[in-house]
Amino acid sequence: MEHSLPNADAHLTAGARAFPDLAEIKLNSPAVAQDAFPIYAALREAGGVLWSRRHKAWIVSSYDHVRAVLLHPAASVETFAPVAARGTPHHKETIDTIGRVTAHWIPFNDPPVHTRLRKALQRGFMPSSIASHEPMIRAITQSVLDRIADRPEIEFLDDVAFQIPALVITELYNLPRGEVDRIKRWSAGIAELVLGSTNPDRYETTAGMMREMEEFFRAHIAERAAAIASGAVSGGESLLDLLLAARNTPDGLTHDEIASTLILILFAAPETTANLILNAMLNLALHPEVLDSIRADPSLIPGAIEELLRYDGPVPAVVRVAKGDIALGETTIRSGDRIFLLLKSANRDESCVPAADELRLGRGRFQHLGFGTGLHLCIGAPLARLEAKVAFEEILKRFHAFEIRESDIRWRDELLAHSPRSLRIAMRPRAAA
Repeated sequence: MEHSLPNADAHLTAGARAFPDLAEIKLNSPAVAQDAFPIYAALREAGGVLWSRRHKAWIVSSYDHVRAVLLHPAASVETFAPVAARGTPHHKETIDTIGRVTAHWIPFNDPPVHTRLRKALQRGFMPSSIASHEPMIRAITQSVLDRIADRPEIEFLDDVAFQIPALVITELYNLPRGEVDRIKRWSAGIAELVLGSTNPDRYETTAGMMREMEEFFRAHIAERAAAIASGAVSGGESLLDLLLAARNTPDGLTHDEIASTLILILFAAPETTANLILNAMLNLALHPEVLDSIRADPSLIPGAIEELLRYDGPVPAVVRVAKGDIALGETTIRSGDRIFLLLKSANRDESCVPAADELRLGRGRFQHLGFGTGLHLCIGAPLARLEAKVAFEEILKRFHAFEIRESDIRWRDELLAHSPRSLRIAMRPRAAA
């Protein structure tokens, strides 16, 4: 394929000498995952837009360029179609399953389908709707912390960070709390493909989880709808009840669309929020001056969450496909090209954020891209923010002396996820007042 930048390596500058061939860097490799930020800095210094021979895609790393593509009408999120087109007859059933489920996912649809799906979900994710769930989220968080109160050491991801959003999802879906282990297995299975794992069996693993989840949720939706219709239960404000109540409206979803939507949110919400809380805990433990500030004044926690999202958010990148030419400075991305937008790199762009590699409270209203921006701004962002706020309010109320027990933090190396694989930590209970 011809590109407007005939020699992509011409972008390389002296400042990128530590990485002499950026066009060959594999973003979802263990080496990059372990030390991503110097590589991001080199990519920005190399111009912020680089054709990757390795990925056969454009890597966009500077804040202004990433934001411009996120807002560009020609930047499409319908990225699964090229994957399906490359499928072989042997994998047809696998590809068909993944395509059937993701066909109803907001992150993989452009308008007008995106508009209809988002409108159907919006009521359940409005800030006012999310705020009404705070007592439930706080009660869940307190119950999670009760379980670990007397333990000298915990694995923070499994014991806290994943538990909170997974249990919240059971409430939003009217599921028993005992389903958390199954939610974790399903989420991990879908992540194999959706987040860009290098596992050679990722298509089959993801398709298998999706089939299992389709069967479960179709039955669960039918059972819940029948119970509401018979008067056995009254429909409430849970996400599932809101979707069922809107079925007969012009923008209402069918049962299959509701099932696909529940699969998406069950995977994405715990995954993203768990990694937000996990990365935040790690960085607060590594920056005791920030931790001391928010412990002394809990009203700083919401602002700290925003700075932590900027500094080391859970989503390193998102993918787009150009449906028309996109001009970025002197470079033109041609229609049909894939684009990797490095959100975590953009949020560390020194040209927009002074001392961007420092974790600082009180940065003001800088519009970080931790949840994206524009049409595809993460619909679950208000819920993730609230869960993180409540989590740290309750953690700091009950614990102190956070000590990381990992001798060597190992980071996930999926293209679209970046967080520790585990975080063993000691949290000493605060003395009773």
